[in-house]
Amino acid sequence: GLWGWLAVLAGVLWLAVGVGLWSLRPWAWMFGMIVAGLALFGAFIYFLEYPGTGIGFGMSIMPLIIIWYLNSREVKAAFGIPEPPAA
Repeated sequence: GLWGWLAVLAGVLWLAVGVGLWSLRPWAWMFGMIVAGLALFGAFIYFLEYPGTGIGFGMSIMPLIIIWYLNSREVKAAFGIPEPPAA
């Protein structure tokens, strides 16, 4: 019972984040960055756990693409996230 309710809650959370990303909410952008960062950390752990197999590299490709995309100027401007001032 409990695991079923937790799965339903997680599904509702992911739907809310999907709607937030679709409607360009800054909190959803931040959530995407956090999830991609955690996935990248998990890939790093696999780099250490299974060196030389390529599993960590394979796991790191998609989070890196997501982080790169979410940090592009156009996407940050669409979400209303200001660019840092030039030095």
